[in-house]
Amino acid sequence: MQVRTSVSLVIALACLAASGPDSLAATRYVSPSGSNTPPYDTWENASHTIQAAIGSSSTGDTVLVGASTYSPNSGEQFPIQLDGSVDGIQIAGGSGVSKVIVDAKGTGTVFQLNSCNTTLKSLTLTGGSGAGITASGGSISVVGCWILNNQGAGVVSWFGSAINLASSVVSGNGIGVSCVDQGSLGIKNCAVSGNLGVGPRLLRGIRGDTPGPMTRGRAGDNGGSQLTKSPENPERFRTRGNAT
Repeated sequence: MQVRTSVSLVIALACLAASGPDSLAATRYVSPSGSNTPPYDTWENASHTIQAAIGSSSTGDTVLVGASTYSPNSGEQFPIQLDGSVDGIQIAGGSGVSKVIVDAKGTGTVFQLNSCNTTLKSLTLTGGSGAGITASGGSISVVGCWILNNQGAGVVSWFGSAINLASSVVSGNGIGVSCVDQGSLGIKNCAVSGNLGVGPRLLRGIRGDTPGPMTRGRAGDNGGSQLTKSPENPERFRTRGNAT
């Protein structure tokens, strides 16, 4: 009996090890109606701030954000920061993009992502005094987000970061999207429109410095003017309705 028990234990441990860290991933909840009780593992115990939920997360976790506006008025401090010490996190709106609003109200950049691999999904990011999103290093996916009315830029990719925008809207920002200092930026099925446009290297809301690749956006979704980033890389973005 003892031998059988030992064998079973060894098999169970081997299966756990083979399943990898993703099998231990958890969901952390954010809602103003929660009790703000760590580790924020149910809606009842939900954190009142996104930053606190990130702080309780481990690699591979999901931070699920309930319908509300998260701003300095609700206790959120900006920028909301994530770094490589906790990797592979998804931060997702749980009630649709128009109902989950992260508003910095001019107190800082909305999300500042440093050397991490993460996904932002179904969030409205607005009111940033610097940008909606800045990424320095790492790989960032932005899916189904609205990035609106940020003073500096909608999205900034720099210092070797790779940002992929999909099915998102970037509008009303000082700069639509900016790719500098070896950052890279891909756009698919997005609307980059109505951005104000500032700076000598800007053409209709999109700015890029050599080196660093930019990848093609779909003309049907971003139709309008074109920006060629550099002679070394003839890929082009297409946007519409941005001021020069």
